Amino acid sequence: MKLDKDQTLTISWSTIASVCASVAAVWGLAGPFAEHALAGEIEKQLQKQLAPLQQQYQKEAAQQDMLIALQKTQLQTNIRNLKNVIAALMFKKDSCHEPSCWTIQDVQNLVSAQSDLADAQMVLDALGGN
Repeated sequence: MKLDKDQTLTISWSTIASVCASVAAVWGLAGPFAEHALAGEIEKQLQKQLAPLQQQYQKEAAQQDMLIALQKTQLQTNIRNLKNVIAALMFKKDSCHEPSCWTIQDVQNLVSAQSDLADAQMVLDALGGN
């Protein structure tokens, strides 16, 4: 449709109101679908952007688990060694028939080993060990 200079296009208020009502009705019907589609697209974009962070987190979590397992193994070895030291010192104490056989240094070593054993067992328990 082509208008000449002398012709004018008139739009009544009722036409504007009916167009607005039509737009509102269409948006009211289509809005939930558009919102759902938009939410789905946003979720996909977030997952795409978060994927590298999630992978890095999983990698670091696995490394942390391996480190804890290594620490548990080292603690278990230390505990076995300390138990052997304590057993050897107790055997020495029990088998001594002379007072000079069991020295102050032996007593200090026994107390230190017992204290270290208690500490190591507490740490192992805190790490979820035996």
